[in-house]
Order: sequence, then C-alpha cells, then structure tokens
Amino acid sequence: MQGSDNLGGDEGRFARIDELDLLIKRKVLPLGLFVQMTGMLWVGSIEYYVMQTYIFCFFPGLLSLCLHLYRFGARSCFRGLTIGEKLLSFLLLWIVINSLFLNDTVSQEVVWVRVVTVCLYLYVVRTVMLYGENNHKLFLLSACVATFFALVTLVYHYGVLEQPIGIRVVGIEGYRVGILDIEEFGYLVSPILAALYYGVFATIFWVGLINGSYKSKWMTFIAIASISVIFAFILFSGSRGPLVAFVGMAVMGLLLLNSPGKSKLILVLLACGCALVLSFNQKIATLINNAFIYGFSGRFTIWETTIEYISKYPFFGHGSFAEYPGPIIEGRIMKHPHSMVLGLSFYWGIPAAILYLATIVWGMITSYTHRDQPHMLMAGCILVFGFIGMLTDTFNMLSRPGLEWLLFFFPVALCVSKKEVRHVSNNDKNEDSSF
Repeated sequence: MQGSDNLGGDEGRFARIDELDLLIKRKVLPLGLFVQMTGMLWVGSIEYYVMQTYIFCFFPGLLSLCLHLYRFGARSCFRGLTIGEKLLSFLLLWIVINSLFLNDTVSQEVVWVRVVTVCLYLYVVRTVMLYGENNHKLFLLSACVATFFALVTLVYHYGVLEQPIGIRVVGIEGYRVGILDIEEFGYLVSPILAALYYGVFATIFWVGLINGSYKSKWMTFIAIASISVIFAFILFSGSRGPLVAFVGMAVMGLLLLNSPGKSKLILVLLACGCALVLSFNQKIATLINNAFIYGFSGRFTIWETTIEYISKYPFFGHGSFAEYPGPIIEGRIMKHPHSMVLGLSFYWGIPAAILYLATIVWGMITSYTHRDQPHMLMAGCILVFGFIGMLTDTFNMLSRPGLEWLLFFFPVALCVSKKEVRHVSNNDKNEDSSF
C-alpha cells in the first residue's frame, strides 16, 4: 500500500510539473520570442531590450529546460540529434574550447554565458515551434510591428525632416535611412544593419504570400504593402548587400515553393527584373565597374587585411574578444571584418567558419526536403537572406541577442523543429528531445 501511495504521489507531482511546463511553453515562451524579435524597436533602450529578453525569453526557457531535465533526465536532450544540431554543437563547443586559451578569466566567463544563452535561445525557438498554438500569428504580428517601424522611420526622415531621397544602387545620392533617431526607439545601429533586420520580416510576408497562407484579400494586401515598405527601406538605406540578399531570398522562396503556379510566377518576376535592368542598364554597368575599381565601400581592403590576420592564427583564431586593428576607410578605423565568414575565422579560426558553412548547407538541404511545411520554407529563405547579407557586414556572432541571432540561429532552430513537429503529431509531446 505504501508503495502504491508513493507511486500515486509521484504521478501527481509529475502531472503538476507537466502542467507548469506546458503553460510556460504555450504562453510564456511565445511572448519571450516576440520580445526578442521586435523588442529592439519598441522597448526604447538597448539595455532594457536585453533585460526584457532575459526576463521573458531566456529565464522562462531555462525554467522549462530544467523541468524537462527533472522529468525525463539529461539523456533525453541528446537522443535523436539531427546533423544540424551536431554541427552547431561542435561550433559552440569549439568557441568554448577557444576561450580556454584566453588569459582573461572574465572574458572566459562571458563567452561561456553567451554560449549558454545561445543554447537557451535555440531551445526557446524550437519549443515554440513544437508547442505554440498560433505560431503563424506570432510571426505575422512580429512582421507587422517591424513594418510599422520601418514605415515610421521612412516618413519621419523623408516627410518630417525632409531629408533628400536617394537610391544608391542606381547612382542617385541622398540620405541613407537607418535608425529612427527618436531616443533609442528603432535604434538599429547603421543603415545596412537596419536593412538586414527589416529584411527578415519581409521574408515572413513573402513566404506567406507565395505559399498562399493568406486567405483574405486584406491580408494579401497587407503582405504586399509591407513587402513594398521594407523593400523601399532597403533601397533608401543605400545598402547593396541587403538588396542582393533580398533578391536571393525571393528567388530561394520560389525555388523551394511546391506549387503548380510557380512557373508562371517566376516568369512574371523575371520579366519585371529584366525590365528594371534594361531601364537602368547604363547606371548599373557604371556602378558595377566603379565597385570593382574602388571596392564596395572599402570591403576589399578590409577583407584583404582580415585574411592577413587569419593567416597568422588560422586554426584557433585571435580569440573571442580580440581587437581588430582594421584599415582606415573614409577617415574611420574599421573595427570588425565586415563578414560573418571572415569574422568567424578571425575570432575562432577557420574550423569555426567551416562548421558555420556546413550548418547553413544542412539547413538549406533540410528546408528543401521538408518544404511542404510553411515554417521550413521560411527557414530556408531567412537562411539565404542572412547568409548573403552577412557576407558583407555583421558583428561578432556572440554579440547580444539581436540581428545575428535572427539571421542564423533563428532559422537553424526552425530547421531543427521539422522532425519535432512530425514527431509530436504521433507521440506524446512531453517526450521531445534535443537542444
């Protein structure tokens, strides 16, 4: 009798733990992910944004993970790891091992904390995809908030402040829109980083549009209008990298799309693209010629300098927080390599860059294989957009939760969730594993 009472007590305790865990996964973590994705726009302070992300995203994620470990044990987190999870684990482990060679103990602790935070973020995204009841609404709301701030930024600078409009890609010089410039709302550091950030949300709208997810005419109109606003923002930002990334993302979406009307849509877009090229062919040819003569805003000079630094420490790199003594471009000292691939090689060695590229390749293959799932289509498009965009400008991958995380860790976590979504459809959700 006593044994049966203990068994009943354990079942009751586990039931309460499962209820609490499910509440966190279904209600709290989606809110935390929304804060992480959009908070840098509306919180009004970078410091407060990081604080709110920890409060609503990482701390609940840690609590949920601890409940899972208590309920099912540590081994459950390592069962059935995908190739992408293993590659990403090796990348993060390599960064941790690299930090052991740092003389600064404080820097080592910062690296370890950042790596743990990245793991929590991956867990949160994967868990939201697995347990969230309205994920499409979550992403749509996030995209609408981002579009609103992009529109406000355009109206404020070109309408209120009357800054001169310019389209740098066709040789029309003007004001390069970037930050909102109202206190710290919409503070996205620079035009190119702002263009990359808003491009993520244009991707969400684009995937829903080509996938036929919007059933009403109003939603279709909102999606087209939002893509137009963000595309205009990218054009007026004068950032060529995000513009190329935007085109690459759109093409990738069409290639991944499994629809009978795909061929017609591709032909229409190709016709529009050819018309634009023919309209500005002379200016585009001049810009391309000047770019190869003078370099893309000094990128070639920066990259040559970075490659020289990498050649000195090709295996382990210079360390997570090494100073980057870059060249002087237009009177400014460059403080980072302006490329994710070269940045990984500079800070953590060529093996880190190889693992990064391998993870992206895996993500692309996975998103194509499971492209019938809408979130996998979105993951593949964001991966392409992020990879192309971060070829020419980005900061350290271990920077605070923000742009780099949305462009890389977020879509990789979406790719990981593909097996979980199918797994949950046939089994108990409480038996999920990985991350």
